[in-house]
Amino acid sequence: MVDIARERVGNKRLHAAVAHANVPEQAEQLREMVLSHFQCDELYVNEVPATIAVHNGEGLIEFGFYSSD
Repeated sequence: MVDIARERVGNKRLHAAVAHANVPEQAEQLREMVLSHFQCDELYVNEVPATIAVHNGEGLIEFGFYSSD
């Protein structure tokens, strides 16, 4: 996921969010990885709503981002 973000935003500053379904340790690992590769204006980590967790299952990790121009 970090490699895809790098391809799309290059060296621009990042606004990002990590969402997870009951895997906070993995979400924190992704957060640390993002912080080590990018300068972030914003980086949020949250649990997904129950409806998303039910449909996608425990262990889901989502990563969304956009760059500053």
